[in-house]
Amino acid sequence: MEYKHNFEYLTKKQNKSINEMWGKIKKLYGRGGITVQEADYVFQKWVMENFGENTSFAICMNRKEF
Repeated sequence: MEYKHNFEYLTKKQNKSINEMWGKIKKLYGRGGITVQEADYVFQKWVMENFGENTSFAICMNRKEF
């Protein structure tokens, strides 16, 4: 079973986009294509580019770890 993020302060569309990006990064990590540090960096960078400062902080602090 795959983990899905569901942040109650985001719309369904926003949660879907987070889970799609998370899935892409998790798949790459699972195949050994990137390290945990790289996965964290890519995810956090994407979140900061797509959400406001406060929302980005909340997402990054309350997400599942790689």
